[in-house]
Amino acid sequence: MVVKDVIFLGSKGVGHHCLNHLLTNQTKLGIRVTAVLTNDRKIKPDDLSILDLCDEYDIPVLAEMDDLLTFDRPDFLISVQYHLILKEEHIGRAKELAMNLHMAPLPEYRGCNQFSFAIIDGVAEFGTTLHVMGTGIDSGDILFERRFPIEPDCMVADLYEKTLIESKQLFENDIVKIFSGDYNKITQDSLVATRGTSIHYRKEIDEIKQFERSWPEEKILRYFRATYFPPFPPPYFFDEGEKIEVTPNWIEKNTSSPSPDFPDFSNIVKPEPTFRYMAALFVFIGLSLLVSSFFTLNIDGLMLAIMLFGLGIIFELIYANKSKEYKTKLGESTKPDFFSYLLGFIIGAIVTFSVLFFLTPFGYILGYMLWGV
Repeated sequence: MVVKDVIFLGSKGVGHHCLNHLLTNQTKLGIRVTAVLTNDRKIKPDDLSILDLCDEYDIPVLAEMDDLLTFDRPDFLISVQYHLILKEEHIGRAKELAMNLHMAPLPEYRGCNQFSFAIIDGVAEFGTTLHVMGTGIDSGDILFERRFPIEPDCMVADLYEKTLIESKQLFENDIVKIFSGDYNKITQDSLVATRGTSIHYRKEIDEIKQFERSWPEEKILRYFRATYFPPFPPPYFFDEGEKIEVTPNWIEKNTSSPSPDFPDFSNIVKPEPTFRYMAALFVFIGLSLLVSSFFTLNIDGLMLAIMLFGLGIIFELIYANKSKEYKTKLGESTKPDFFSYLLGFIIGAIVTFSVLFFLTPFGYILGYMLWGV
């Protein structure tokens, strides 16, 4: 059997799940994953890292989309929640097929925020789709799909979870058929007359989150169900210039509808910047003391400087740990920021100097050359 090469593009928990399915079943599927493109974004705190998965399987991670143009051409390009739209030259790199998993029914809901708009529109059915990638947004031919009913009074988080489960099942069941060529393409244009179509953009979520207090209660509740999705910012309205957030407590107090039972997100606390300020202060004082003590042969000063650096490390580690936890819960990138890299470089240089100066003959030679001792 000829082994087919695959380049995977994706992010979020569903992207990790689908990539893991490919990697653990490469022999069975007759494929070889040769590279991955990802921003490693997460939605939920327990989403696993695609980058960690690539490290585990020693899969090359491409730095940017244009790397597709110089990397060996794959037989398949597979996109699962990838955050960028591929151009024709990128799609054309696939020898056989470029495909995408779109977590919504097509052609009804192309683009972003599809869960929210389905609830706003009051539709009774939702779905998830494997389709051919084209230059338009989610515009390619449909390969496989799964559809399911939307429960009455469904919250957007519940619809997301249901679609997530169905999407994983769709991918696991039908990706093998795509690799073997066992599929029939259905053009979206042929379905528009019976299913309808729409396209939504990422920025629209900010628009539908702004309510009007004068809306009928039914509309407020419908838009609330469509947009309240912790840990993302809640919907809101303005009352005489004051911004009022529409939360479950507000719904319970101001409408006839009981507040839904939500998970507790109150433990999402922004890290205290004081830890970082203290880390920067100790590093700055330590660096100043190190320089002055070095040229005056003040051994006590050098030791004190190293202790200050140690305190700086402790405060930075506390801040970094809390910051990583906070960003993970918000689904943001947990990559270190510039200050972390700078502090790491300074501390690494100081540790190297300390080892060389205090624990090796180099220190004695340097001391003799500088101070004659």
